[in-house]
Amino acid sequence: MKKIFLPIMALVLSTSAAHAQVKKVILEDFTGTWCGWCPEGTVVVEGLLASYPTTFIPVASHNGDALEIPDGAAIDAGLNVTSYPGGAVDRNKFPSQAKIPMSRSAWASSYATRAAMTAIVSVSFTNIKITGTTYSATINVKFTSLPTAGVPLKMNVYLTEDSVAATGTYAQSNYSSAVQAGKSPLVGWYHNATLRQALGGAWGYTGVIPATPVVGTTYSKDISFTIPATWNTKHVNVIAFVAYDGSAASFQKEILNAEQYSLKQWKTTSIQESNLVEDLGTSIYPNPAKNNSFIKTSFTLKEDATVTLQVINTMGQVVSKPYSSFEIAGSHTIQWNAQEYSNAIAPGTYFVKLSTDKGGYSVSKLIIE
Repeated sequence: MKKIFLPIMALVLSTSAAHAQVKKVILEDFTGTWCGWCPEGTVVVEGLLASYPTTFIPVASHNGDALEIPDGAAIDAGLNVTSYPGGAVDRNKFPSQAKIPMSRSAWASSYATRAAMTAIVSVSFTNIKITGTTYSATINVKFTSLPTAGVPLKMNVYLTEDSVAATGTYAQSNYSSAVQAGKSPLVGWYHNATLRQALGGAWGYTGVIPATPVVGTTYSKDISFTIPATWNTKHVNVIAFVAYDGSAASFQKEILNAEQYSLKQWKTTSIQESNLVEDLGTSIYPNPAKNNSFIKTSFTLKEDATVTLQVINTMGQVVSKPYSSFEIAGSHTIQWNAQEYSNAIAPGTYFVKLSTDKGGYSVSKLIIE
C-alpha cells in the first residue's frame, strides 16, 4: 500500500496520552439451519456489526446441522445453551440474566455494556507467514491490569468464514414473517461468521498464560493451520482472544478481549518491517471500497503504543468518529464502515491516517465508490 503524505497532515496529526484499550466484544450466536427463528438472530447480529464494526466481533456457532463442529457443540453444552437462537456476549453473566446465554432481545444492550468497558489485556499477531498452503503466526497477549485472582486463563483462536451459501444441506429454515416475508427455506441467504475451527479446542490452549499473569509481560503462542479446499480463503477471519477458564457453573468463562485478522491481508511479515517513527506498515482492504462495505485497516506496531485512526476528506476535514486504543507490539486490525458515521461518507477520495503517541504515522489513500 503506497503511503501518501500531504500538507493536510499538519491539521490532523494527533496523539493520545491516555493508555486506554478499546474493548472488542465477541458475540457467540448459537444457531442452526433447522432453527426457524435463528434468521431473526442473524438480523440482530448484522445490525450490531453495521453499527459498531470497530468493536463488535460476531461468531456463529452452529448446532445440530451440517455446519456444526465438535468444539462448537462442546461450547454449547458447557455454557448450557438450551434455546436457539441464543447468544453469549463475551460469555459474561449479566445481572439481568439467569445464565450466560441470553435471548436475542438482550444482545444489543449487553454488547453496549461490554463495549463501554476498558479492556485489561491487549492481543496481537506477529510472525505472520504463508508457507505453501500453511498459514502461521504468533499470538501475543499482555495484561495492563490484573485479572481476577484464582481463575485460570486461556488463549484461543477461532477460524470463521463469511458468505457460506445457504443451499443444499446448508439451507436455512425460517419461521419469521419479518425475514423474506416468511419464506422457508430462505433464498439468497448466506451464513456469516461461521465457526469453522477452534485451533485451541473448545476452551483454549493450556499452559500459555500462567495462573498469576504479570502485568506488562507478553505471553505468546505459535499457531499453524491449513484451509480446506471447500472454504473460501477470501472470507476467512482469524480471531484470537483471552478468556477465563474457570467453572461454567460459576459463570467463570468471561472473554476479556480479542483481535482479528483477515486471511485476505495475511502475508509474510515481521515487526521489523515497520518503522514506528515513520511507517506503521498499513494496509487497507478493500480499496476501492463500496460505500456499504466493511473496510479493514491493518497495521503493525514495533512497540506498544496508543493508536489513533482518522478518516480525512480532501478538504482536510476529519469525517470519522474518534478512535484511539492502546495496543501491544504486533499486527492489529481496525474494521470500520463508512455508513456507521452520522455524516455518512459519500463516494470520493479519502485518506486513512494512523498515528501513535510514539511519533509513528501513515496516511493511505482510500477510494469510496
